[in-house]
Amino acid sequence: MKKQMIAMVMSGILLVSGCSNNNSDVTNSVVEATPVALSYDASDLDSMLDYLEELVDNMNDTVESEGEWTIDYLGTSYEDFLDGEDELIMFYDDIASYSKELYSDIESLNVDYFQCVANRGLDDYDTWSRAIDDWYDTWDKAMDDYYYTWDDVYDDVYYAWDDAVSEGYDTADYSEVSDTWSSMYDIHWDNWSVMYDLHWDTWSFQYDCYSAIWSAFYDGNGDVEAVLEEVKSSAQQENVEETVVPEVTATPEVTATPEPTEEPEETAVELVDGMRPEFKQAMDDYESFMYAYCGFMEVYDSSDLSMLSEYLQLLLEYEEAMESFDEWDDGELNDTELAYYTEVNLRVLARLNEVAISY
Repeated sequence: MKKQMIAMVMSGILLVSGCSNNNSDVTNSVVEATPVALSYDASDLDSMLDYLEELVDNMNDTVESEGEWTIDYLGTSYEDFLDGEDELIMFYDDIASYSKELYSDIESLNVDYFQCVANRGLDDYDTWSRAIDDWYDTWDKAMDDYYYTWDDVYDDVYYAWDDAVSEGYDTADYSEVSDTWSSMYDIHWDNWSVMYDLHWDTWSFQYDCYSAIWSAFYDGNGDVEAVLEEVKSSAQQENVEETVVPEVTATPEVTATPEPTEEPEETAVELVDGMRPEFKQAMDDYESFMYAYCGFMEVYDSSDLSMLSEYLQLLLEYEEAMESFDEWDDGELNDTELAYYTEVNLRVLARLNEVAISY
């Protein structure tokens, strides 16, 4: 029996809404998610492989179209950016949402494909193993294609808002523009990390499914549903173990009230160049790390998967460095410390801008 599966993928058609962005010749458009009917025959392996390729191709077109529209909408000036900032945030949210739908569709197709292979019989090793490998090759390439597409689009969007915001240094308050740039930088990389996590989690899960199915078929076990359910349960258990909250132990009873002790007198902190030594060291460490981070970003190649692990580790260290740096802005800095805090911050932002311009 032929099974038809309709995928709600985005065609990237732009419909003009009739309003214009300030200080821009770009006409605002609303990207409408127009359904494209894609179907496959669940008894035909080639039909499902073709469907997978078409599904990802359409999603690639959608992401590229939304990226182009968002870049046009943002314009080229700081004022344009401020007008279109909400649309930029919506762009990040939409792409993540589309990606979740895409990965869900691939997971459903995954089940039907493996079931079709099992239904054809597992007596001939060459036949079923070739079919499973065909799935892996097609799926792995499709996942790579989509990764490179959204990663490239995110880069293009980054450069667009970076250029627009940087124009503000000539027209608006420097501190305001600097804060805007820093905020958007965090938002951008947070959303990039969300997309990368989605991609990696999906790829890892589907690979586990492929591996489990191959082993099951090799053992003559064609119960696809049970095999995949076991993989899913194992993945869910791992997630639970990662998020488990440590048990809180009972507070021991106090048998006697301790005698009050006198508070030690605060000793004067010896300042270095008018600053607390720990503050000065924290600022210098932060600046040193950020310069190392910028140096890596200047040579980072997103198409080189061997650099991804180092990049992700740097992202984590970057977040920790930013949190540690921000914690010092607690209203208790003396005048010299506040001046040095601001000086370091401006030097780091200038270095980050250099990296962005070099791309």
